[in-house]
Amino acid sequence: MAANRSGKRPRIVDVAKVAGVSAQTVSNVINGRGGFTEPTRAKVEKAIDKLGFQPNRYAQSLRSQRTGLIGFDLVRRQLDVSNPFTLGLLHALVPAASHHDRRVLVFTHDEEQPEEFRATASAGLVDGFILSDSTAGDVRARILEDLGVPYVVMGRPETGSEVVALDIDNAIAMHDAVDHVVDQGCRDIAYVGYSQPAHWNVDRRRGVREALAARGLTLPRHRVMTAASLKAIRARLPEFLTHHGVPDAVITSSDSIAVGTVAIAQMLGITVGKDLAVTGFDDSPLATMVSPEITSVAVPVEPIAEQLLDLFDQLLQGVPAPPTRPVGTRLVVRGSSGFRPRVR
Repeated sequence: MAANRSGKRPRIVDVAKVAGVSAQTVSNVINGRGGFTEPTRAKVEKAIDKLGFQPNRYAQSLRSQRTGLIGFDLVRRQLDVSNPFTLGLLHALVPAASHHDRRVLVFTHDEEQPEEFRATASAGLVDGFILSDSTAGDVRARILEDLGVPYVVMGRPETGSEVVALDIDNAIAMHDAVDHVVDQGCRDIAYVGYSQPAHWNVDRRRGVREALAARGLTLPRHRVMTAASLKAIRARLPEFLTHHGVPDAVITSSDSIAVGTVAIAQMLGITVGKDLAVTGFDDSPLATMVSPEITSVAVPVEPIAEQLLDLFDQLLQGVPAPPTRPVGTRLVVRGSSGFRPRVR
């Protein structure tokens, strides 16, 4: 295989750049999946000849046969029980895959070791991948593009990317929670979430601010608390809930945080569902394992699983699909979000 000017072997993304098409289109041409015109095929083949590109063993095997397996990849930190969404999505994918005559093969790797994922993706064990919790700059997506391996994403890819993806609007999802507690009579509202820069953390915090502003309210700095881990959040909650007086409501970015907030509040003698409203996010089994049960933003993992598999099948068949599709959420109201306005 020829090398480019940098001394590296040409990749599928290099072919795409020379041909003036997307990497997915190059992959479709290589694997005979359709979804492109004859002039496009000619441009891709000309670019392949010019660069001396040779499809990898994985792509060549896809021309003749399918495995019936789809890989679901997650980094190991996503296996933490405090991250119920990814585990819930996996649980929904297994039966959904059977409806598509597929089976799910789960892969995990350390986030700091992308070559571990590259080795997995190069092995040709599956027909392609579903990437969980994907964000802009996801190294897994770049690896799969390089290898010409088909994939769809649950998350948000690069801006302007042609990657086929599903994602929820995390900011809009928080509006329902805010509107609900405001309608209950809450005016002094706090927010607790994770500090990592992933788009869902940033958007959920932004969504709370926007929803409050739409109701003529603000989110003061002293009513915002973020930390990198659930342990760190729980350690800071006692002071956060009492230092400036007990807020009317705490909107949290996950059910795990909401459970911790309920526990700490009760330890402090604060009656959740009367003196303090609390909401979570994900509507995971955790939400119904405490008393009062937690009001939570529900993410529809079963429909998401079906849609991801539909999109993957379309991708293999060369059927055009919109790059990113939004998925709606809904608020499940339970006892934790009740509130009795206090005399001030």
